[in-house]
Amino acid sequence: MTLSISAHDLAACKVSSEKAYYIPPRVHLGLVETDFMDTDEICFATWTEILLSLDSLKLEHGGAPQLTLNRIVEDDPGKERAHGKDREGVRINTKILLCTELRRNEFVSFIPPGKYHSIQFGFGNTGASLSGIEIKSNSSSRIIGSRHFLASVTRRTASMVYTPNPETVRRLKKAAGSFASLLRGLKDDLVGVKPAEEIPDGPYTLEEYDIWYSKHCSIGAKEEVVAEYFISTFSLKPLITVVLAIHNADPVMLAATVHSVLDQLYDNFELIISDAGSNSEQTLGYLRQLSDLDPRIKVRSTKDNHDIAMAVNEAVNISRGDYVTFVDQDDLVSRDALFWLVEKINEWPESEMIYSDEDRIDPDNHFVLPHFKSDWNLLLLTSYNYVGHLVMVSSKVAKIVKWRSELKGSPSFDFVLRAALQIDENRIKHVPRILYHQRLAMDSLNIGFTHALDDEPSRYDAIEDFLNSWSPGATVDHNLHSFYSRVHFPVPAHLPQVSVIIPTRDAPEVLERCVNSVMNFTKYPNYKIHIIDNQSVESRTLSLFADLERFDKVEIHHYDKPFNYSDMHNWLISKLDSELICLLNNDTEIVEESWLSELITLVSLPGFAAAGAMLLYPDRTIQHAGVTLGVGGVAAHIGVGDLPDEPNYYSRNLLPQELSAVTAACLLVKRDIYLQVGGMNAARLPISFNDVDLCLKLRAAKYKIAWSPHSKLIHHESKSRGIDHENDFKALRAAGEMSYLALTWRSELMNDPYYNPNFDLKSEPYEKLASVPRLDLTLKPGVKT
Repeated sequence: MTLSISAHDLAACKVSSEKAYYIPPRVHLGLVETDFMDTDEICFATWTEILLSLDSLKLEHGGAPQLTLNRIVEDDPGKERAHGKDREGVRINTKILLCTELRRNEFVSFIPPGKYHSIQFGFGNTGASLSGIEIKSNSSSRIIGSRHFLASVTRRTASMVYTPNPETVRRLKKAAGSFASLLRGLKDDLVGVKPAEEIPDGPYTLEEYDIWYSKHCSIGAKEEVVAEYFISTFSLKPLITVVLAIHNADPVMLAATVHSVLDQLYDNFELIISDAGSNSEQTLGYLRQLSDLDPRIKVRSTKDNHDIAMAVNEAVNISRGDYVTFVDQDDLVSRDALFWLVEKINEWPESEMIYSDEDRIDPDNHFVLPHFKSDWNLLLLTSYNYVGHLVMVSSKVAKIVKWRSELKGSPSFDFVLRAALQIDENRIKHVPRILYHQRLAMDSLNIGFTHALDDEPSRYDAIEDFLNSWSPGATVDHNLHSFYSRVHFPVPAHLPQVSVIIPTRDAPEVLERCVNSVMNFTKYPNYKIHIIDNQSVESRTLSLFADLERFDKVEIHHYDKPFNYSDMHNWLISKLDSELICLLNNDTEIVEESWLSELITLVSLPGFAAAGAMLLYPDRTIQHAGVTLGVGGVAAHIGVGDLPDEPNYYSRNLLPQELSAVTAACLLVKRDIYLQVGGMNAARLPISFNDVDLCLKLRAAKYKIAWSPHSKLIHHESKSRGIDHENDFKALRAAGEMSYLALTWRSELMNDPYYNPNFDLKSEPYEKLASVPRLDLTLKPGVKT
């Protein structure tokens, strides 16, 4: 028997005049008998081995060749004969056989004997590209029964042992694969299709992302049903315009991109393919095919060669959608992408910009390098385009802002920055789900995060144009050749006065080192040191106080009560009149003269009230690169143990950014806002977690908190007071303060907007992915959120 792919089905998947085919997800190609064409049925008298050779095969993530067997089950053969082809007494039993890989691009499967209404070939829920398919079938007696099969395997093995040659490994794999496939076929024939293997529980390392993705992001029949139900409950079902600007696109990759859009769970969209003057006949030929593929597709061409920005703008001009989103020509969007964007619109109807998480597609078509992003973080955006893909904006914004042709290297980054100036940030929302897959091996048209290095001047221009409006006087360092930019924000011209508050109890050598470092390594001129003496008694300490008071920049204040970190600061700050307050531990040491200036520039930005520094252990590893809420139960420091130049997850250790909290070991805060929120909680948090509580009160009052890696200090942690776990009383008191914070800010601790809910809260920040993401909704039946 000779089997082949239906010529009609295969022709429908051809994407160029050459032998190039793209098989979309869930598309099935029929197998036909080329020897006997008088019937559509396929009959096998024995177990039949099917060998598949797939030329130039490239599978998308998680894909595998499979056969769908539609087997005829005759309930009543007599009734079947009586009714001819009406077949009222016939049932169709469908099952799926996964093919076993023998070697690269060669696969094997076994079909049990029987009569089949049809047999189909495909790749399940993923797509694949290839240049040709060859099918060989073998139904000889050597595989009719197990005795003959084992004899065949014995002969193959003996041949490999006694006649070793370069094909030995291939033959061994083929023998093992054939045997495994036969056993799987025998079991399936008796008990049905083998269920998918149970995915182990997490948390998962970032290297195990493929396992995590399969568990939480794959879309099958059950997820489709759940999505259909949710869509039926949406009160808003806007028309989404998907803009796909192209230039000489590879037709196979373009086909994959187009089908990933057409395959969306949410189907109220239009796809506008805007060609920027392609001259490739293969590209143009595939574009002609698309005209009849789906009524939701519009294809238009521009005369300007390679002007992607103009092609995007012309597509936006003719768009009918309520919202517009943008896709690059060789990337993929997840099946649930538009569904989750529209779900967010229904949750926040006033949204004008929505962006999602994304990952990369490596050369082997595996999904890698997931980018689980922060919620809206404008300060981080000034360093690099962390927003990336997938971005959707309201039609109004898309038609006002436009893409700029003159920024050829970074038009999408420029678009996001200028759109941010037009939109209230409360109308910018983040969908913390992987909805976009960007190829790593990309041409210059892919203008998202990965290719930020392609045209540094245009990136600098985009950032500087934005800064002219958001922070006049800010500059971009053109000498830093990296994917991120270094922005120098200006110190206010009036040089606001800063009160540096240092609490201490004896430990004169610790205090002296701290004060000397501040006075010797602080370039900013307008500051004064205020030392809070908490019942010091050592003569060396009192002598040091006398020496320090001779300096105009130092003043001593005596707090004659039991140690209460919160109360002593509230007491002193209420008496001061400086514009800015810097809380500084006495066990810190200044090592860079710009430390204070850097913090001042950040609290001077629109909407910011406080800023924190990078703290280093004495061995110069990181002790604090900001605080993440919820990790470890309450909060945890980011970057602990890293070197200062180690990037951490997507360079978080290297970039200024907004965070939910920073430590008060070095914290600059606006005095009037500190008093406005009531300062620190002296009654319930006298020692620990008062800084986290203060930051959360600032955020509750709608103020922002910044962290900078460019303000560095050494922190000899808790030198003068000791560590909380060193005795039972301190440990008990710390546990009580932790419980208070956890009860007071329960929702905030579990939902840090700057720490993606796909990360695990029981591991160190950014170390592992959560077993169950902290999301409100899921398409996975039975999965709790």
